Order: sequence, then C-alpha cells, then structure tokens
Amino acid sequence: MSLFTELKNIQKEIDSTCFTDDQVSFCFCCDMVSMDLSDLNPLKEILVKNKVIASDDVVTLTKVDAPTEDVESICEEWHFKEKITSELSHIVENADGYYRIWADGTYASYGYLWSTCRLLQKGNEFYLLEFYICD
Repeated sequence: MSLFTELKNIQKEIDSTCFTDDQVSFCFCCDMVSMDLSDLNPLKEILVKNKVIASDDVVTLTKVDAPTEDVESICEEWHFKEKITSELSHIVENADGYYRIWADGTYASYGYLWSTCRLLQKGNEFYLLEFYICD
C-alpha cells in the first residue's frame, strides 16, 4: 500500500469518526504535493486553494526536531482516537522529513485560526497534512 493511500485511509476514518464539540468538528486531510525543497510554490498553491493562507503570503518550512511528539500533540488536541494517533505517529517516525509550515502576511497577522499544517517527506515525495476545524 502506498503512503498516500495509507494517509487517505486515515483521512476517511477520521471523517467517519471525527470529534465534534458544540458543532465544531476536528478534521484531517492530506494532499500529495509535486515539489522539492528548493521550490515551495506548489505547496503554496495548495495552501492558497485550501484557503489556509493568502496568495501574497510567503511560505517557509522549519524542520521539526521531535516529529513524533509533535504529531502526537496535534492528535491529542484534535481528539483523535488512539489507533489514528498510533498510525500517524508511525508514518511520521518513518518519514525522511517532517516540517512545520510558516507563512508571513496573513498568517503572521492572524495565525492559523482553524488549521495546523505539516509537510511530510518520504524519499522525493511530499505530503501536506492539514489538521483543521470546521463548524
């Protein structure tokens, strides 16, 4: 099974069991991003399309020092079941890179009010992991 298929299966499972608190749902989606670390434009295009950032924001990446702890913390905040947390932790643990996404402009002014994004690298494939809240 490909990593993207694995991530999409996790997405489907979260969709069917997502935690809802006072009509606010804690969700997850993933996108495969055709890019390399020297050109972040494809990543930016997806973030703009998903309305995470504005088109004039500049995107940068920061490598996460403790990737497993980071994803487990997000999963806890998003109220994911232990099985999902375990699956995502395993994927992140075996990744070649795991990055926090930063954008200036709109992001610097307002922050990700409804979305937390990470970029996962496995070989020369990249996956946008978006943990988001909707009402």
